[in-house]
Amino acid sequence: MVDTIGNHTSVTFTIPTDKVYMHRDGTRNSLGIGKYVEEDNVVDVAEGITVKVRGGLEVGGRSVADFVVEQGTKNGWTYRVWKSGVYEMFGIFSVTATVAGTANGNMYHSEQFKIQTPFRINNAVVVGTATNWFIPITGGVSNGDDGEDPNENIGFRLFKPTSFEAGATSSVRLHVSGKLA
Repeated sequence: MVDTIGNHTSVTFTIPTDKVYMHRDGTRNSLGIGKYVEEDNVVDVAEGITVKVRGGLEVGGRSVADFVVEQGTKNGWTYRVWKSGVYEMFGIFSVTATVAGTANGNMYHSEQFKIQTPFRINNAVVVGTATNWFIPITGGVSNGDDGEDPNENIGFRLFKPTSFEAGATSSVRLHVSGKLA
């Protein structure tokens, strides 16, 4: 601020950002809910406020049909739980053959490996790949009713076009999805 004599004076003040019900800033093209808007071109919701969308929701022009409601890590797996009830798990595990490969046509396969999962999944879809093995793993899910731990086990064999001895190891990447049992 400059007065008519040429002296300079400044004034500093704080704009309050206390809670407000709603703040619309037309110059920023923004809307604040429970707070003052602090950014351009956003809907800014105060911390501690839950947003419930009772109709459809679009992000970037696309409908959001499903979304993650929980995620974490457990027993070596990273998992996500989707609103639709789908559980998705992925992890990297090391397996070691305890017996030599068994011939099966023009391929050799390992014994059945089992890796415990943190959740029991119905009709699980298992996708995996393994290092040092040329064929992706093929597998299914054991029901856990074989006297073992009641949690789900992912059962699979590894295949290779050449023979291998006991002690052969592989790093296995697994991705499992399905609904809880």
